[in-house]
Amino acid sequence: MGLIDSETWHLLGYTAWKLDDLENAEYAYRQSLNSPIQVSGRRPWYLYRMASLLALTDRPEEALIFQEEAARLNQYYLYQDFLAVLYAQVGEYEKAQLACEIAKTLAGQAEIELRCSLVIKK
Repeated sequence: MGLIDSETWHLLGYTAWKLDDLENAEYAYRQSLNSPIQVSGRRPWYLYRMASLLALTDRPEEALIFQEEAARLNQYYLYQDFLAVLYAQVGEYEKAQLACEIAKTLAGQAEIELRCSLVIKK
């Protein structure tokens, strides 16, 4: 597969991020999302990682675009949790509360401390 498949690009992005090379991490994550060969079932994770990087670089509005798609594609509590955090960061508190409630429901009885519970006060 090489440099045309999404997973290779994702791993390059992850490595660049760990080396604190955020510019190349973003480039690789974008390549991952636009790669002609997509590894089945991995797109939500790639979207989440891209959103995480954008949030880290103080671009929560842009991060929301990616995170909303991740949460739409996969009902994993982590995606809803981070979506709630991003909504709170941009002042969309009703959407943040709803996403946090969905994350809590998806997490079920697992003993997980959701990030949204820390940033959203009732």
